[in-house]
Amino acid sequence: MIPLVDGKWRLPLLWVEGVDWGEEAVNGMVRRRDSLSVESGARRHSMKLHVLGIDLGKTVFHLVGLDSTGKVVIRKRCPRRQLLAFTANLQVQLIGMESCSGSHFLGRALRDQGHQVRLMPAQYVKPYVQTNKSDYIDAEAIAEAVQRPRMRFVPIKTEEQLDLQALHRVRERWVMRRTAVVNQIRSLLLERGLTLPKGRRYVEEALPRILQDAELQLSDSFRLLLAQLKLELEQLSARMDQLDMAILERAKEDDACPAAYHHSRSGPSHGHRRDRCRG
Repeated sequence: MIPLVDGKWRLPLLWVEGVDWGEEAVNGMVRRRDSLSVESGARRHSMKLHVLGIDLGKTVFHLVGLDSTGKVVIRKRCPRRQLLAFTANLQVQLIGMESCSGSHFLGRALRDQGHQVRLMPAQYVKPYVQTNKSDYIDAEAIAEAVQRPRMRFVPIKTEEQLDLQALHRVRERWVMRRTAVVNQIRSLLLERGLTLPKGRRYVEEALPRILQDAELQLSDSFRLLLAQLKLELEQLSARMDQLDMAILERAKEDDACPAAYHHSRSGPSHGHRRDRCRG
């Protein structure tokens, strides 16, 4: 039961280092309130910070807030589902995070709340870690690093930029897998006295002939295995052609891409990636 003190309702307090908080539940989502007494219908007070560092995790985030003098005034462990509810009631001049998986989505969500958000490469934050590594120490280092005037920041990617980045990453994995299949085919043939020059083109040209040549002393099981590898190679090439078409369509819609596409030796996808997907 909520106690009545001096004619005012006081919520039970939750302890966070340096700050007293109350708690209320709204539609199953926990929102934080400050420790000042609150009357029915009164406006919610929000906490003010100079800078907030967030150490990202898959399910739990660690937050460290600094005041204008650099003193730590809040340390908080926050589940993912409660983070945006907490920051919605927060007045902070700057929020810093390391650029990693999920940081761009969270950066856009925090920016939509009206916060100023900066992402930094992890290697630029590391020099500000002062003692043994921990989640709170990392968050404090992020809060320190984001204030540096010469810090290099990573632009927050839009949904379209993330989609394009995903295309390139999947294509890159398929390229590596196709190269591994080609090398495995050459290695298996070499063990049976058949040598092929380096290059996917030579393997694709020689495989049909090898499979049909009855004079080669190859077992039926090995011929079946080669046929399966040949099919895998063809499927990977077809998938990559589809991705190249999708990337080319994106390049046609982007005014900055045609010059990179026509002058790149690496093809449309790599030229487009160098110009538009850095960071």
